[in-house]
Amino acid sequence: MAWHHRFRNLFRRDALDRQLDDELAFHVAERIDELVEGGMSEWEARSRARQQFGSHLRQKEKTREVDMLGWLESIIQDLHYGIRTLAANRAFTATAVLSLALGVGANIAIFNIVNAVMLRSLPVEDPARLVWVDSHEVGRELTNPIWEYLRDHQHAFSGTLAYSRGRFDLAGGGESHFVQGLWVSGEFFKVLGVAPLRGRVFTAHEDRRGTAPVAVISYRFWKRNFPDDSNVIGKTIR
Repeated sequence: MAWHHRFRNLFRRDALDRQLDDELAFHVAERIDELVEGGMSEWEARSRARQQFGSHLRQKEKTREVDMLGWLESIIQDLHYGIRTLAANRAFTATAVLSLALGVGANIAIFNIVNAVMLRSLPVEDPARLVWVDSHEVGRELTNPIWEYLRDHQHAFSGTLAYSRGRFDLAGGGESHFVQGLWVSGEFFKVLGVAPLRGRVFTAHEDRRGTAPVAVISYRFWKRNFPDDSNVIGKTIR
């Protein structure tokens, strides 16, 4: 019996017991028929057959033990053969082990980089639960009406947000002064679980058309453009 069949039998003990019962019963019945044909009564033939085959339970246990021992012996022989083969060709063994180590090491390194740069570095609440949908992936531009429909009709997520990258010119005239920023939906910070260091963040009310524009600046932007100004909250950025 192949080793995988023996391994499978470990998890199908009841089915194996039924199979052994049927097989033993077949052999006992066959022996009884032979003895009856030889002139023995059926009762004597049944008794003689049972004596010859021994205890039914003992036969099942013996068969199972032989089956398990054969499986273990097959595994030991395979391991022994594999070790001898690797020991006989040490150059091949060293190359295979080195290749495997490099492959595993490279995968671990790549995962650690991705985990550190793309997952753990996100300064938001529970970043593993975020799902990002790119408008290019859905094959069409995500306009504001489409976004509002998705926001108001989805039931799969606890919260939704939308954003797009932008570049803003802060110069009042003359030489341009560009900074990078985002256009974001009203619950952007709420969905991400990010609280402001000072002041407040956007609200869903500010998603409505006609409301006054509001900006949330980063700590870095504050230090660069409003150095040591503790009264920056409420000021106008043009």
